[in-house]
This record gives sequence, C-alpha cells and structure tokens, in this order.
Amino acid sequence: MTRAALITGGGSGIGAAAARRLAADGWLVGLIGRRPEPLQAVADETGGRAFPGDAADPALLAHAVEQLAAEDPPADSPAGARLELWAKLVEDYEKTRYPFAQPDPVDAILFRMAQQGLRQKDLAEMLGGKNRASEVLARKRPLTLPMIRAVSAALEIPPALLIREPAAPYAVSGARVGSAAGTG
Repeated sequence: MTRAALITGGGSGIGAAAARRLAADGWLVGLIGRRPEPLQAVADETGGRAFPGDAADPALLAHAVEQLAAEDPPADSPAGARLELWAKLVEDYEKTRYPFAQPDPVDAILFRMAQQGLRQKDLAEMLGGKNRASEVLARKRPLTLPMIRAVSAALEIPPALLIREPAAPYAVSGARVGSAAGTG
C-alpha cells in the first residue's frame, strides 16, 4: 500500500523540502498551506495534491474528504491513500475537538434497552432475577463479572463500557459502596 503524508505549510521552506523528500522516497503527499501558488507548484513537482487553506479549518478538511470520497478510489491507489490520510486527519481532529464522553454502564444498558424495546423484566434473566435487575438499574448493586458477560452478549454492549465505574455512586442502605462506615 502507498504510504501517504499530509504536510502543513507545504508550499515553502521545511514543508516543501519534506514534501520533495517524501515524494522521492515514494510517498504520496498532501499539502496544506495558506498560499495557493507555491503550494500548487510543490504539489505539481511532487505529484501530490494541494489543498489551499488553513489546516485547522474543518470546512477545508470536510471538502477535501468529500472530494476524494466522490472519486471512490481503490484502497491500494494513490487516491485511496489520500482519502485514507484525510479521513484519519478528520477523525483525529474530531476526537480532539469534540471528545465523546462514554456513558456509564447503567446508562448504556438503559439506552440499549430503549433501542431494543426491552423492559426491566427482560433484563432479569441476564442479571439473576427481577430484584437484581431492579437494584442494578437503580444503581444499588454493581454489575458482577457474570452479569457483565451476559449483558454484553445479549445487548451487544462492549464489556469495557460495562466495567467502568458509574457516574453516580452506588447507594446501599444510605451509604456509598466503598466508603468507610460512618463517613458516607
């Protein structure tokens, strides 16, 4: 598969030198820069692709990905490598700019139950009875390993999500689980 690199400031200086070197070594280069003329000159010289604009501009990134995706290139082609490169860049940008907070285990179970039209009694078999299902959903009982396995398999929730501590503390008889007696 073709190796690809995205170079910001690729129209001059170190960015242009890096683009030339990578292209000489067989890399596909994508160039981003604010000055279209020198950027396009380096792209023409290296066989790369120029995307004039600010690398921090999400609209530029979206445009580049849409443009490449519309071509529907084969994965092992230079255009496919460019698309993969841009998709990775957009993914990284979104992860840092718009972090996704994972739900706590009980919220994940409730969400999946709503998606599948399940009720608490449907969960009872997985958790060992109606009382346990009620206690888990009310955050009065933590999930055990067998419960996590059963819920993960039946509701297709990743086990790593079910292992996490819940956002709200477990409350048992007015005290929080794990707190010292009399402090809770």
